[in-house]
Amino acid sequence: FHPSRGIRQWDPLSPYLFILCLNHLSLSLDQAIHTKQLSPIRVGCRPIGFNHILFANNIFLFAKANIQDCMTLFNPFSHFSEASGQICSMSKSKIFFSRNTSSETQRSISSLTNMPIVQDLGKYLGMPLLTKWKSSLAFQPLLEKIHTCIRAWQSKLLSQAGRLTLIKSVISPLTYYQIQTTVLPRNIICNVDKSIRDFLWGDTSTQRHVHLIKWDMLTKPKSCGGLGIRESKTTNDDFLMNQA
Repeated sequence: FHPSRGIRQWDPLSPYLFILCLNHLSLSLDQAIHTKQLSPIRVGCRPIGFNHILFANNIFLFAKANIQDCMTLFNPFSHFSEASGQICSMSKSKIFFSRNTSSETQRSISSLTNMPIVQDLGKYLGMPLLTKWKSSLAFQPLLEKIHTCIRAWQSKLLSQAGRLTLIKSVISPLTYYQIQTTVLPRNIICNVDKSIRDFLWGDTSTQRHVHLIKWDMLTKPKSCGGLGIRESKTTNDDFLMNQA
C-alpha cells in the first residue's frame, strides 16, 4: 500500500497513526536490550532497566558513552525512518554527558551523531529537566512569577477579602504544577509562604503592617477557625503522597 497523499495536520486520525509508529520504535529499542545489544539504565536498586522515555513528540535516549553503544542505539532509528518516512531532526536534538565522560569521548560521539553538546537540557512543560538535589536556583523562576503577580496587584485598591481570593485562586495554584513531582527546597517553601503572608496583610518593601493572626491559624480550615490557606510544605507532601 503506497499512499498518494499525506494526512492533514489537524486530521483526527494523525495522532493515532503517530502513536502506532512510535510504539514500533519503542519495541525496537526494547528489543535491543533483550538481545543484549544495549545495556539498560537502572535507577537505584530496581531490576527493571530502560533506554528511552517517550514524551508526546519527544524522546529521551539513554546509553553508555561509547561509540559502539551509540551506533547500536541509532540502528532502530534508521529502520524506523525507512519504514515510516519520519526522519529525526538532529539540529533540534541535544546530547548530554555525565561528568565522568572524557572530553575526547564527548567530541567523538557528538561528531558521529551531529548533535551539539549541552550542559543543560532546558525545560519541559515549564519544569527544568536537570536539577541538582535541593537546588534553589532551579525554582527561582517560580518565586519571580509570584512576585510579579503581587507587584501588579499592589497598585490596586484591594480589600483583605480580595487579596485572600487572589491567594487561593492564583498564587497558590501557581506552585501546584511543580510541587506535584518535586520536593521543594525548604528556603523556597519559606519564601512562598512569606510572600503570601506579606500580600495578605498588605506589606510592601517600604511599609510593614502588623500581622494580627499567626500563620498557623491562617492555614487551618474555615471549619476550624482559619482562612483555609494551604501551607506550601503540606501541599507539597500531599501531592507527593499520590506517587507513593
